[in-house]
Amino acid sequence: MLTAAACNLADLGARLHPDHRVELVFDQVLRAPVAGQTHAERAFLAAALNARYGGDAATPEPEAVNRLLDEDAGRRARALGQAIRLACDLSGRAPQLLANARAVVTKGELRLSATEGYADVLLGEQTRRRARALAETMGLSLAI
Repeated sequence: MLTAAACNLADLGARLHPDHRVELVFDQVLRAPVAGQTHAERAFLAAALNARYGGDAATPEPEAVNRLLDEDAGRRARALGQAIRLACDLSGRAPQLLANARAVVTKGELRLSATEGYADVLLGEQTRRRARALAETMGLSLAI
């Protein structure tokens, strides 16, 4: 449920100024008055969206997040946000591009690949950096 919610919020900050995007999205999600949502769920989503927009692991309000999420939940939120960030790069917001990319976790490794003819377009330096960050957060090695 939270994974789907985070994915639905993936472009929440798309139209916000890049200098303030991380803080504004984090604050909006953390304080959103969503009926039926717990404080911990709000903190999880805020931490995930913080990572999605390239925010630090500490988040804009580390005391609040650390009070509501244990270390494992915080790491999972960060990994989810980094995975969404990576998927946004891979897709270019075009489903047909994303269909030509693949990310698989097996045997302690995050393996990123692309269909023949798409590697140059999909697996550039920025995508590699984001995949490396995700692999580190998940405690995995990276293979591209």
